[in-house]
Amino acid sequence: RLRRAAASCPIPAAAAAARAAAADLDIDDRIAGRWSTIRVAIEDCEHASCREEELVEAGLDMCDLLYERYVSRHGPIPEGDPVQRMELLRALRAGNVKWLKKALSTAEEGSWDFVYPPAQRLPDGSRDPSTEGFCRSPLSMLARPDVGFLGRCEVLCYQPGQALLPGISTRRRLELIRRVLASGVASPRFMRGYWANPATMAALGDKVGTLAALHEAGLDLRTVGVEWLLHTSMTFTLAHAAAYNGSIKVLQYMRETYFDPTAKPEELATYFDRPDCMGATALDLAMSVSRSEATAETLLDLGCDAFRRDPLTQSSVLSLSLERNLPLAEKILASRSGKKQMWFGNSLVRTDYSGLVLPASRSTGLQFRSQQNDEELSLEELIAASTNKNLAGAEIIKSLIDVKWQGFAGEQYLRSLQEYVVLFVLVAAIAVGGFTERAAFLLPFQTPLLLASAVAWGLFVRKQASEISANGSQSYFREASKFIDVGIMVYLPTAIAGHLSSIWSHEALTPAIVGMDAVSQIFMSWRLLFYLSAFEPSSFGPFLLVVTSLLSAVLEPLGFIVLVLLTFANAFTIVLNYGSGQEPRPYLDVLAKEARIVLKGAQDFDESSSLFRGLPLEPLGDVLLLVFAAVVVLGSVGLFQSTVDRTVKTASQDPDQQFQLLRLSLVKRIEREMQGDLDGGQAILERFYQELGRQEGRARISGGQPPQLLRAAAAGEGGPPVVCKRAVAAKVEGLEGGRAPDESRPGLL
Repeated sequence: RLRRAAASCPIPAAAAAARAAAADLDIDDRIAGRWSTIRVAIEDCEHASCREEELVEAGLDMCDLLYERYVSRHGPIPEGDPVQRMELLRALRAGNVKWLKKALSTAEEGSWDFVYPPAQRLPDGSRDPSTEGFCRSPLSMLARPDVGFLGRCEVLCYQPGQALLPGISTRRRLELIRRVLASGVASPRFMRGYWANPATMAALGDKVGTLAALHEAGLDLRTVGVEWLLHTSMTFTLAHAAAYNGSIKVLQYMRETYFDPTAKPEELATYFDRPDCMGATALDLAMSVSRSEATAETLLDLGCDAFRRDPLTQSSVLSLSLERNLPLAEKILASRSGKKQMWFGNSLVRTDYSGLVLPASRSTGLQFRSQQNDEELSLEELIAASTNKNLAGAEIIKSLIDVKWQGFAGEQYLRSLQEYVVLFVLVAAIAVGGFTERAAFLLPFQTPLLLASAVAWGLFVRKQASEISANGSQSYFREASKFIDVGIMVYLPTAIAGHLSSIWSHEALTPAIVGMDAVSQIFMSWRLLFYLSAFEPSSFGPFLLVVTSLLSAVLEPLGFIVLVLLTFANAFTIVLNYGSGQEPRPYLDVLAKEARIVLKGAQDFDESSSLFRGLPLEPLGDVLLLVFAAVVVLGSVGLFQSTVDRTVKTASQDPDQQFQLLRLSLVKRIEREMQGDLDGGQAILERFYQELGRQEGRARISGGQPPQLLRAAAAGEGGPPVVCKRAVAAKVEGLEGGRAPDESRPGLL
């Protein structure tokens, strides 16, 4: 469209601008394509020799394109004298330090301030290796001689014979750099906005010595910024470059060189947490590119904000760490603990939810784009998916969940509990009514109770369907209690139909229905306990979680036993029926015999020793029976014991944090349902987030009373003390602001 506009535009200046913009976009498109080739190879670790040539060619094309784009945007780049340029390139490739030093003694000031243009092309279209200078200046080559272009892997370096300064030690190289800078042949400030300037190359290559030499020569390294890859301005700093390849030493050098040892994080953040034109900070690059935990922790100590959301990727360092690095996520959340102060016996807590759920978008809290499935997820959903109880137990997360529980989730949860209690009472009245004298008065009302149960069941099913629709089936079945809910949904229609059929046909209930009623009472009572356990962490909630985890763990050894029974049943069936001369023994009978051996133990095993007597394969059958007994006893029982021990040890650790994880998952699920509720749920959430935004940063008061109220209560004046927390908060703000409390203001009592 830009090219068509340039062709039809009658204004020459506008047409030229359109052509320049089109050319710039075309270069960016080619840069993105070549960089994609390199990144895919790096991430897939495909460095076979058959691909090295392709990767090197892609990297060299990148150098040429970045050179071309810089010229397009900022004008011509000095290219130096062609003869001197080629002689210098040959000396750098040969590592001829003696020639380089001699050339320095006769070279004019600034004569090395040029950039090698893209390599010339041979008649067949390939590059001429003798003219390949990687679009860099001589000082840039000295600054980082080990890598030819942008690649982070050493395999992406040079074609054969193109290495720079081969065999030259770091000490000799730094000595040569200092001599070049001291002679004035090359300036440390030359083309410092160009992507391949010496300082940026040194930061990318972890060359602290080179940076020190440039600093000593008068270059303020904080002023270096380049257009990196698809950047549109020179905002890619040395901090970005260091984080790009995970260089901690460069970051530490910048900290020690340019900042006072007592500098506060806010001051450090003015440089280290500065975003580039794409919106990425150095910390973002440390998490998304180098994926270096040590570099990320260093940047956190340097004042970088882990709660800031990248406008391009829609993710923050916190959200990335929740998916990739849980220990780092714990450290980040611990840094956001509420600030506590005391005032007249009251605990004043200031909490900051920005970057966690704020800023919100109407009825939806802050969302982060998942790097695993590209979905928009909340902080609670990321923590719940990690199943890390330490994250749920972080002070700031506990505070957030408590605020949400009091703001909207608790009321919604109580409504769900009331609906379940009605269903539970109706089912209990139906199931138990006919089997106890005290409930015999319910018998005449069985039909209305059954119909009411059907209605309550329908509401229960609608509630579960809403949860699945809002949270997805995978998240729904992450909690053990949901399996009980599914069982209730399946059981109740069958039970109601069986009871109605019995009433209308005047026949007794079938044993199957009665058995289902008995078992359902256990599971529905257990589910009721699960509902109640979400209200108070100090009650039986943690204990219930431990017991449930233990019961779930029992399924693992039971599954192993079933597999053993089926495996050996095949062999036993063959041995028993071969040459027996009798009616073939059914497969189910063999399974039943195996089950009796497992349940009765040694006694039944002795009786089974004559199981194969008189059969052609009697010796084989006896051996298989011994192996079966050994596998069942040693394997199943041992697996059962180890599973139980492991589960008890895991489940009994930090039960309060397990409760917090349960409460977090519950609040997350309720909020998702309300976001899809157009009849009122969205309005409730919108009001909640508006109020949360208004209260952001204000003190919350808990515990204690101001002393004048306690004295008044002791004297019997005015009854028990009651605090107007809004008035107290206003007084606290006055105290913190350096003002004396205004005693004339009414409203304290």
